[in-house]
Amino acid sequence: MNTGQDYSPWLDDNLSNMVQNYWMPANFQYIDVTLKLAKTTTLSRLSLFDYQGIFTDKPATIYAQYGTQRTLLGTFDGAQYNVYVDLAVSGTVLADAIVVNKYCNNIPMKIKVFGKAGTTTTTPTTPAAAVVTFAALPAKTVGDVPFALGATSTNAVTPITYTSSNASVVSVAATTGGTWQATVVGAGTATITASQAASSSYLAASAAQSITVQAALPVQVAPLLSFSALATKTVGDAAFTLLASSTNLLTPITYTSSNPSVVSVAANAAGIWKATVAGAGTATITASQAATSLFLAASATQAITVQPAATTTTPTTPVSTASKIPLVASRWYQLTNAPNGIAPLFDGSTTTGATIGWGKIIATYDSYYALQPGEAISLESIKLYDGDGTNPNDPMTLSVITNTGQRIPVATFTGGQKDVWVGPDPNQPSVYKLGTPISNIRFLVITASWAYPTEIELALRHLRRGHPAG
Repeated sequence: MNTGQDYSPWLDDNLSNMVQNYWMPANFQYIDVTLKLAKTTTLSRLSLFDYQGIFTDKPATIYAQYGTQRTLLGTFDGAQYNVYVDLAVSGTVLADAIVVNKYCNNIPMKIKVFGKAGTTTTTPTTPAAAVVTFAALPAKTVGDVPFALGATSTNAVTPITYTSSNASVVSVAATTGGTWQATVVGAGTATITASQAASSSYLAASAAQSITVQAALPVQVAPLLSFSALATKTVGDAAFTLLASSTNLLTPITYTSSNPSVVSVAANAAGIWKATVAGAGTATITASQAATSLFLAASATQAITVQPAATTTTPTTPVSTASKIPLVASRWYQLTNAPNGIAPLFDGSTTTGATIGWGKIIATYDSYYALQPGEAISLESIKLYDGDGTNPNDPMTLSVITNTGQRIPVATFTGGQKDVWVGPDPNQPSVYKLGTPISNIRFLVITASWAYPTEIELALRHLRRGHPAG
């Protein structure tokens, strides 16, 4: 094969006449260059002129060829400068040519061959079997650092080279220092083979080990857990919802209390966490998320103070002395075409509510309860049972219309507390008594769309019993 390079300077000893470098593409490949000897020779050594350039990654390989038999003599990597480098030949090696397997310009500039012309009557030494020892390779993970390959052999003369059956999993390459290194590329399996070429003293040998590379585990991210400050509470306050948030939307947030005798915490059947005021003192509420394969564990804490209940003679929650007066459900009149009435709001059961139905002409409407002629009452307190549902943007309201036609709102129900009695003011849910009793009432009016309490109790004082108009 013509690579464009002239090797005739190998035929003389003139150091002014050397093989010239050739940098065209045809020379960038591995080829065999054969230097024929004038006579068959029993080799003793080769002397190679090392001019310049170091190529340990792609050294030239020197062989003795005798007929069709080829014997490895050694390698040439240009490690010296402007000197002859001897390559000793051990054993009895016959040659009628020297073969240089080289890449590009990685060659000695001169080659001298020394030995005894003609064949020898000495019986050649039979090459010994080399034993290559290659330890098992541990499993790796994508992202692991490169690692050295360290097979050994009873043939200490011939270098060990390596190949990979699957370079997309593990690739192998020689370093500038002459050692071999494996690089993890991707998940899968590969077989790494350590090999030695035959020489005059040793047969070719190899050993293989399989290696498994696992996919890299996902990197865990630290979530941001936000937990707002908790307002001071007073013994007797209603339970409240705990509302921490996190950038980890996959793992539920749980809560613990450092002092359950002050504030206890628990999740209800719907998975909503509530804090219950138990006694005066301080406690620390901790919001936590467990670690997952994607997120690290996280937590945030807030302190809470609970003050003792007031000890004045005036009760913290005013109590009405008026009696609960059952209302006659049939006296309620709805100003819409609702298929069902609101009688369940006054049936004495907190588990049944008013289901008004669909298809109403007027979505938000009034229901009136007219007092009978001669009937007079005083409204002193209101209790609404918050069973289910919430409608803070369109709440239910209870109003009275006085004898003079004035309409006075007395209660607002927004929902959201769940399964507790609440008072008429959403901002003071534990206060049932009105600030000032209302009398001279002509009508009770309920205005709502769909969110009702499940029960309403009105504490009334009859000032005068009425009678049906006759």
